[in-house]
Amino acid sequence: MKLPLLVLLVSLLVHMSTAEVRDNKPTPEAKKASDPKAAAPSTKANQGVNVPKAAATSTKASQGVNVPKAAASSTKASQGTNVPKTAALKSAKKAKILFVAPFGSKSHKIFYDGVVEAIADDGHQVTMLTPFERKKVHKNIKDVVFEGNDIGPILPNTFEEGMMSATMTAIEKGPSFCFGALTSQETKSVLLEKYDLVFVSIFFNECFLGVVHAMKVPFVFINPAEMFGPFNARLMGNPTFPSFNYNPMLNFETPLSLYQRTLSAISEVVIDWLLRTNFNRIDVTGQSLGLFGVDTPSTADISTNASLMIVNSVRLAEHPRPYMPNILLTGCIHCRDPQPLPKELEAWVASAGEAGIIFFSLGSAIRSSLLPKEKVEAMVSVFGSLPQKVLWKHDLTKLEQTLPSNVRLTKWASQQDLLGHPRMRLFITHGGLLSTQEATYHGVPILGIPVFGDQEGNMAGAEAQGWGIKLSWDELTQQSLAAAIEHLINNPEKQRNVARIRELMKDAPLTPQQEVVWWTNYLLRTGGAPHLRSGAAGLPWYQLYNTDVWVLLTSGVLLLLWVQYWILRTICRTCYAYTRQKSDDKKKKQ
Repeated sequence: MKLPLLVLLVSLLVHMSTAEVRDNKPTPEAKKASDPKAAAPSTKANQGVNVPKAAATSTKASQGVNVPKAAASSTKASQGTNVPKTAALKSAKKAKILFVAPFGSKSHKIFYDGVVEAIADDGHQVTMLTPFERKKVHKNIKDVVFEGNDIGPILPNTFEEGMMSATMTAIEKGPSFCFGALTSQETKSVLLEKYDLVFVSIFFNECFLGVVHAMKVPFVFINPAEMFGPFNARLMGNPTFPSFNYNPMLNFETPLSLYQRTLSAISEVVIDWLLRTNFNRIDVTGQSLGLFGVDTPSTADISTNASLMIVNSVRLAEHPRPYMPNILLTGCIHCRDPQPLPKELEAWVASAGEAGIIFFSLGSAIRSSLLPKEKVEAMVSVFGSLPQKVLWKHDLTKLEQTLPSNVRLTKWASQQDLLGHPRMRLFITHGGLLSTQEATYHGVPILGIPVFGDQEGNMAGAEAQGWGIKLSWDELTQQSLAAAIEHLINNPEKQRNVARIRELMKDAPLTPQQEVVWWTNYLLRTGGAPHLRSGAAGLPWYQLYNTDVWVLLTSGVLLLLWVQYWILRTICRTCYAYTRQKSDDKKKKQ
C-alpha cells in the first residue's frame, strides 16, 4: 500500500503540472432558497480557544484547545447540535457573512451546516453557496444552490478503477466546478452585497480567493477533512513533521522506521507541489476569464492571509501534533443525540430483540450498486447467518441475490438516530470521517471497509484505539467478514474501548458550536485577528525547516575542512620538497 501510494502522489504531480485548463462554463441556473418560515432557537453561547476572563462553562479539559481561567458555573459540556445556554462572552455586532462551498459532497455539507447553523443561531446573517438544498430552513441563513456540483456522481467506480482514478477525477474536475459557480449570475448577485467576514472551503473552492481578496474583509478557511500533511498546514504556517505527523493515507504506525520516514518526507514534498500547482492553475484560469486583475496577488499569496482555519477533526482521533493558535478543531460539530425512529422502522428494530441490529452504509458518495457481485454474495451469505437484523443503506430497492429475512434495504436512513438506538450493535462503514465521528459519539463499534481518500487512515485510528476493525476489499470473504463481525459484537473489550473513547471525546470545556461562535465574534471584533497569523505562512518548505541554513552551514564546514586540507597538503608538499631538495644536495656533495 505504501509504495503504490507514493507512485500515486508522483503521478498526480505529473498530471497536474501538464494538465490543460478546460473550458469553464457557468453552472445551470441555481435555485434560490425560499424565505424561511421558522427560525431555529437562538443561543448566546460564545466560545473560543483562548477565552478571556469572563463567565463561561467549566468542565474537565479535553480535546479542545487551551482555555484560560474563567469564572465558571460547573456544568458538563456535551457535543451536539443543541448548544446549552451559557453566560455569553463579549459579543460582536451581528454581521453579514458569506460562506463559499459550491462544490463538494453531502458529507461536507453536513459539516458545513453544523458550523453555519451555530453562527446563525448567534444572530449573524449567513449567505451560503452550496450544491445542496437545506432540509430545515433558518431565518438567518440564505442558501444559493448550485445543482450538479455534487462530487458523488462524477466519481468513477472506485471498486474497479481504484483510488487513483477517483482522486485524479476530483483534482481534474474540481476547479472547473468552482469557476462555473464563480462566473454564474447567482454568484454575481451575491457578490454585489457587502460582507463582514467570508468562509471559504478549501476542498476545490479556492478559485474564490481572488474575489475575496478584492472584498478587503477577513476570511476563514474551512476544512471538511482532518488536519494532516502540508496541504492544509502550509496555508496557516503550521509546522509539519513527517517523522511523526505523517499523511494518514500512508497507514503507518509510530515510531516510523527510516524507510517509512523517507516515504513520509517524499509524500510531504509531493503534496506541497500539488497544492502549489493547483493554485497556479487557478491563477491562470482566473486571469484568462478576466476574473482577477493584473494587480491581484497569486492564490498562494492570498491564502497565507487567512485569519483562521476550522478543521473537521477531533483532537482525540489525531496523532498528537503542534497547532498554531488560529487553527480550530471542531470535529463532530454535527453530532447530536438520537431522535425517535419512524414508527414502522422502530417496530422492525424492536423485533430484533436483545440480539440487536447492524447498520451497513457506504456513505453518500459511494454507490452500493457498484459493489462487485462476488462481494455482495459474500455479504448476503454472512448477513443471513447472523442472529442480528441488518439494515443496509443501498441505492437500489432490490438485489439480484435473494435477501435473507433478517436483511432489509433502505435508500435513506437517519444515521445518527440509528447509531444512538439502544439496540444498535455494530456499524459497518466505508470509514468516512463523519461516520467514524458519529460512531464514536454514540459509542458503537465499527467494521470499516475503506474505499478511497482518508478512509484508510480513519479506520487505522479506530483499530489502533481498540474499538474498530479495518478490512480491505481485497481481503473481504465470507470467512473474514464473519470473523470480524463476531469479534466486534461478542468481545466485551471492544465495547469498553468505544465507551471510553466516547467519554473522552465528550469531556470538553466547550462544545464545538460554542468555539465556532466565539471565534467568529473574535475575528469580527479584532478585524480578522492579524496578530495570530504565523510568520511561517507562505514560506517554502526549505525555509520553514531551515534546510537552506543547514545547507549553508554544512557547506561552510565542508569549505573550512577543504581549506584546512589544502593548507595541510601545501605544508606537507613544501616540507617534502624541502626534504627532498636537501637530500639531493647532500648526494651531489658526495
